[in-house]
Amino acid sequence: MTRRQRRVLAIAAAVVLLLPAAVAALLATPWASRRVEREVRMLLESRFGADVEIDAVSIALLPRVRIEGEGLSLVRAGHEVPLVHIQRFRAEGSPWGLLQREVSLVRVEGLELHVDKGADEGTAGGAREDIREDVTARGDGQGGRGEGDSRDDEGPRPADMRLGRIVVEDGLLVILPDDPGRLPLRFQLRSVEMTDFAFDRPARYRAELTNPKPEGLILSEGTFGPWNADAPRLTPLGGTYEFRQARLSTFSGIAGLLDSTGSFDGHLERIAVRGTTVTPDFRLTLANQPVPLETTFAAVVDGTNGNTYLTDIQARLGASALTARGAVASEPGDMGRTVSLEVEVPDGRIEDFVQLAVRGPAPFLRGTLALTTRLRLAPGRGGVPERLELVGTFGVDEGQFENNTVQDKVDELSRRGQGAPDDPGVRDMVSSFGGEFTLQEGVLRLPGVRFAVRGAEVGIAGTYALADRRMDFGGDLRLDATVSQTTTGFKSWLLKLVDPLFRRDGAGAVLPIRIGGTVDDPDFGLDVRRALTPG
Repeated sequence: MTRRQRRVLAIAAAVVLLLPAAVAALLATPWASRRVEREVRMLLESRFGADVEIDAVSIALLPRVRIEGEGLSLVRAGHEVPLVHIQRFRAEGSPWGLLQREVSLVRVEGLELHVDKGADEGTAGGAREDIREDVTARGDGQGGRGEGDSRDDEGPRPADMRLGRIVVEDGLLVILPDDPGRLPLRFQLRSVEMTDFAFDRPARYRAELTNPKPEGLILSEGTFGPWNADAPRLTPLGGTYEFRQARLSTFSGIAGLLDSTGSFDGHLERIAVRGTTVTPDFRLTLANQPVPLETTFAAVVDGTNGNTYLTDIQARLGASALTARGAVASEPGDMGRTVSLEVEVPDGRIEDFVQLAVRGPAPFLRGTLALTTRLRLAPGRGGVPERLELVGTFGVDEGQFENNTVQDKVDELSRRGQGAPDDPGVRDMVSSFGGEFTLQEGVLRLPGVRFAVRGAEVGIAGTYALADRRMDFGGDLRLDATVSQTTTGFKSWLLKLVDPLFRRDGAGAVLPIRIGGTVDDPDFGLDVRRALTPG
């Protein structure tokens, strides 16, 4: 090797050895920090459409190239609250990767993400306003993608920075309502991890967050993006979720621990959800008696305000199957959400509903139940009975009362109606009854109920108060037998004189009756005033 060659080799070796030191010295200068801060600003401003504020940025080389910053805020024009605020962040990567606009890891502390309506207000508003109409028309819970999901009209954008992993610990997601008079939805983000993130394509994520109402832990994984800078609430998302031990007592009047799993797809203003729920101890606080409740459902959720539109619910309460559809949504002037459902029970068990709603060691009535009702549960601090409104029809077949006093009265009614008042074989008679009903302000109103056992039929109307369980009914008792046949001996002979007074409309006797007292201590009797009043 010549002297000239040795000199060239020595110079090359010196350059190789000194270049990293020179680069390190350059990166340690304030100029490098300002250059990195400027690059970060340009990237975030172009992708979020927001002004970027950064309190401090620094660069370190060991053990890897590391960019650290504090006080990062993204504020969009016309918005007082930052879209994003980060207390501290750290980005790590290799020198070659950073030159290729690739970052291996980003760690974020103190994230606050405030999502409200973006600049594309027409698209955002339309996607949400059409939820009710579209859900009703489709009836399948398929929310789909809104028109604002893609931004094809903007043309191609330059290549984005690629982030291998983003790790967020203890963050906060705040969804701001369009109505300033309403409270925002707040979700505590225990942890979020995103992989292979870029602004121009979907990224994978895993998240743990606390749901505010009902209070519980949500585990979710799926895809998020590409980011919609003009209307962040229209950014696509989808995946699966697991909702653990949700406390239904967060809502006034009900209780129990709910578990749910399912899948979802759409964007924040329109999320189509399909899933199942299991609540082994579902109960109304009025009675505080648990009944297992399981559901399979399809729904569309407006994530901006928490409104949920239930397109299909297949449920089982105890042994009773039921179907429902409706909404859990805010109404004008309300500070909470109103539950509005159409419910049908084609072949249920009355004891499941009695156990749920009526205090007692055991259901006082058993039998098959057919029920159709419109249900409305208004928000408020009062108990469920005061806030629940029902309008519908019902029918009970093969009904038997567990309360011996009540069942004895039913058996006695059947014996007398058949003209066999002393027949011990007439016992444990089954009854059927049904009619229309309304429930409002804790009072059940029955405008016309037919109650029948062998030998007798009762038509009554009146009220039943859920709180104190008091009854106030009046009506007519139709017997196959005449009045004189309802008893024996000398009394029967005397009553033959009045048989013609009560025999009418093809019945042996029609008697005006009243029913008072409580379910546990009922008071049955003849309405003497009506009986003695002609006509």
